[in-house]
Amino acid sequence: MTFDEYDDYLDEPELSVKVLLADPDPEIRKKYIKKLKSDKFQQWSIFEANSGRETISLYDQEHPGCVLLNTDMSDLDGMKVLQYIQDDTYWNCAVILFTDTLNEKQAVIAIKKGASQYVVRDKKQSYLNKLKATSTN
Repeated sequence: MTFDEYDDYLDEPELSVKVLLADPDPEIRKKYIKKLKSDKFQQWSIFEANSGRETISLYDQEHPGCVLLNTDMSDLDGMKVLQYIQDDTYWNCAVILFTDTLNEKQAVIAIKKGASQYVVRDKKQSYLNKLKATSTN
């Protein structure tokens, strides 16, 4: 296989991981996308939502392998969106809930309800490494 053939092979959609990125702040979403796209070893198909209802709609349309979900959405909070995703028995999807401040009670509930991870955002965006690890397993 030549390098060009291999490069084309990597561009095949079935080799990319579909990620639904749900955050009301467009600047935050932009930073996440930049960080994910910088990964040289994984292809990402990224879909963006800025509300809980939009997250559910895109989830139903795209069937992502992973949802990176802010707990603080304007119309439906992340816990309600998590419940909707977990109630879908036809599609297996990892959900990583993130927040700016740790709420231990909410974290325990989220994990019990099926969240793959519950993480507090940090300035280094190291929590995005959890997304990579969770979505590629």
